[in-house]
Amino acid sequence: MGKWKLALGCTAGMFLGLGATGGMAVAQERGDDEAFVQPTVTVTATRRAEDLQDVPISISVISGEDLAERGISDFADVNQLTAGLYLEQDQGLSSSSIRIRGVGSQGFSSVDPSVGVIVDGVFQPRIGSVFTDLMDIERIEVLRGPQGTLFGKNTTAGVVRIITKAPDLETFEGTAQFTVGDLNALEARASVNIPIVEGRLAARISGFTVQRDGYIDNRLTGEDLRNQDRQGARLKLRWLPFDSLDLTYSGEFSETNYRADQALVRYGTLDSSRAGVNSGAPLQDVATFLGQTLPVIGPFRGEVYQDAQFAEDTVERHILTAELSLPNHTLTSITATETVEAFLPADNDGTQLSLAAITSAPVTETFTQEVQLASDFDGPLSYVVGVWYQDLETDSPTISFDGADLAALEGRPQRPGTPINSQITGETLAGFANVSFDVSDALTLTGGLRYTEDEKFQNQTISVFPVINDRTETFDEWTYSLKAAYTLDDGDLVYASYDRGFKSGGFNRQETLCFILGASFCLPDERLTFDPETTDSYEVGYKGNAFGNRLNFNTALFYQTYDDFQVTSRFPPSSIIVQNAASVETMGIEADFTAYMSDAFTLNGSIAYIDASYDSFTNAACDRTIDKSPTCQQDLSGRTLDNSPEWTINLGGEYRDVFTPIAGTEFFAGASMAYRGEVFLIDTLAPDAKQEGYALIDARLGLESVDGPWSVTAWIRNAMDEEYAVTGGRPSGHSDGLRLTQGLPRTVGVTLGLRF
Repeated sequence: MGKWKLALGCTAGMFLGLGATGGMAVAQERGDDEAFVQPTVTVTATRRAEDLQDVPISISVISGEDLAERGISDFADVNQLTAGLYLEQDQGLSSSSIRIRGVGSQGFSSVDPSVGVIVDGVFQPRIGSVFTDLMDIERIEVLRGPQGTLFGKNTTAGVVRIITKAPDLETFEGTAQFTVGDLNALEARASVNIPIVEGRLAARISGFTVQRDGYIDNRLTGEDLRNQDRQGARLKLRWLPFDSLDLTYSGEFSETNYRADQALVRYGTLDSSRAGVNSGAPLQDVATFLGQTLPVIGPFRGEVYQDAQFAEDTVERHILTAELSLPNHTLTSITATETVEAFLPADNDGTQLSLAAITSAPVTETFTQEVQLASDFDGPLSYVVGVWYQDLETDSPTISFDGADLAALEGRPQRPGTPINSQITGETLAGFANVSFDVSDALTLTGGLRYTEDEKFQNQTISVFPVINDRTETFDEWTYSLKAAYTLDDGDLVYASYDRGFKSGGFNRQETLCFILGASFCLPDERLTFDPETTDSYEVGYKGNAFGNRLNFNTALFYQTYDDFQVTSRFPPSSIIVQNAASVETMGIEADFTAYMSDAFTLNGSIAYIDASYDSFTNAACDRTIDKSPTCQQDLSGRTLDNSPEWTINLGGEYRDVFTPIAGTEFFAGASMAYRGEVFLIDTLAPDAKQEGYALIDARLGLESVDGPWSVTAWIRNAMDEEYAVTGGRPSGHSDGLRLTQGLPRTVGVTLGLRF
């Protein structure tokens, strides 16, 4: 085992470069008696406070200090710190998605997320609700693979846990941060901790405001698009009425306003659904018929020509956590309510033509209640048991607008807007238990069991028709987990695990065109519902240290299969639906490391190789550049999943030392690289929507007072000004066209940090 560890360490040294080899050589000369003492990383992934290196789970941890040092304040940028994790945000809450190990799901109202997000112990049913500012964060934990026997909601691909800073009962303190940068960026963040009754009652108040111009010009309206305009605040109160009871209340509100766009980079042909001589004609010819000329467009021109598209998202969250100390146990209750609202008007065709538009305003209201009992006594046995309840209601009112140009093409009067509403309600009740037993000082066995029952109801109405698609379904499943962890003589950990995960089925909604234009525009009955998804995951891992504790590394090898895998697809002529692929297979290896080269120089990184592919998917949606008919299907068996890169690599380093010209200060310099391999951006795996691999490089340089009250950092992001697409799709109205959402170009700025 010692030779194997040495080989791993040498490989890491070669990977890190000559500087790594030199630093580790010094560490080896010191010998084991003078081994470097690493900072302890404490996590609560198992509902207990443990050292990261002792947890038999593939997990990455990002501290609030890491986020601040890297200048990361937007949740969408967290993927730059963790390989195998990818966060996508196209236009707003409803179009956000999170993927782990190549698997995820979009923020579509009828789909349970494959990757769960948990904020302060509360599962977020709409993952887009966390795509906002990372305000006053303690740490973020990224757990890979199915989770469910320790958390409220069962997930099939992983969990992202966000833990915000708790009030300190003893110390008055505060922080403030101010940023100015390119695109007229102005950002301000502040937090203050106030002990009200020392040792018994404290409050923590935090808030932020972010303003930044957009980087896409709308030449039709003269406005900039993809801007940032968000604000938010959080109040946390902690009260110890007596020694055995700890109460924490958290109230949070955030609002995001932005000007979105359809990101059109190529025109297509007018949908064959449109009547008249112009059906199927190139959109340029259609514009000529209407006496207009469409401008020349292309990828990453930084400009669009479309109607205004102002959008707004709001999130309101309230959480009450109570911890009661009992003899040898801790009883915890987590009660939460949340309201997530979005408003998005969309110019569907993405052009200056008035063909079609839609306004959507989904609202999700959620109540959750979790009660858990955790053992707290000496001995080989420990356990957590709990029950979890969620009541969820989503109203998705939309209005489909008929364009004047479309009416002219069809030789008829312009129709008024057609309202349609889809309401989905659901109740989930689950019980879970997780038991660990120390067979010996070295060997620990853990087993988990969960039962989930989901009842869902859909009611869909349209103003000029009676109630439609009034349906109820119940989904239930047993899931379980088995783990074995063995601690070696030198303290390194080896583990193996098997986990089964489950995600409920749901409903697709019928589109407005079905009722206006007839049955040929309706979803067939077999497309109106989709089945639950189940997964089986196998994992082996190693967590260790080398070179006198100056290098720690965690590796995991996994193999995971999915049955009835849920895929979000565009179904001709205009529906976005969820369908089940027969099976999916994903396998790969993940590794992350931290190397303490010296007291001044630290390197860290993560790397993941993931092969995620359809084992069988014979009825996949056809690409709309080939065939727009509802009956078109293609066989994607053996093909890689969309938005699933084989390689993701994250590397970073920081050098920090005394700055002798100014007494009491130190300087720091850091750089990071985030690489994402090539992906298909559309579920049909269309070749024209393939994004080649790219790397984003960031750098920072700054000064900081030794005792910490102030810091100044100059930074650059996307230093090489890489052009890349974050998401892709087909526009409505000419759906064989192409839209690509461009990533943020190079930006520079300065951040001032204060602490008191």
